[in-house]
Amino acid sequence: HRFASDLSQHYQIGIISDNYKGMYEKVIETNIVPALNFKPVVISCDVGLAKPYQEIFLLAQQLISAPSEEI
Repeated sequence: HRFASDLSQHYQIGIISDNYKGMYEKVIETNIVPALNFKPVVISCDVGLAKPYQEIFLLAQQLISAPSEEI
């Protein structure tokens, strides 16, 4: 958690996850994932896309309006 927290002080950190409804909230609530200001948060069940397919990564990129070389 400390590593992610330290990184978040200098970089925007996002999450792309293949999960089912409610699971992201549960891992934050139980402190499995630190409660940081992740942007974007892209959860497969919410967007109808999944890893490893390119579309979920492109969606995350669009949400932060960043060129691929900055990700």
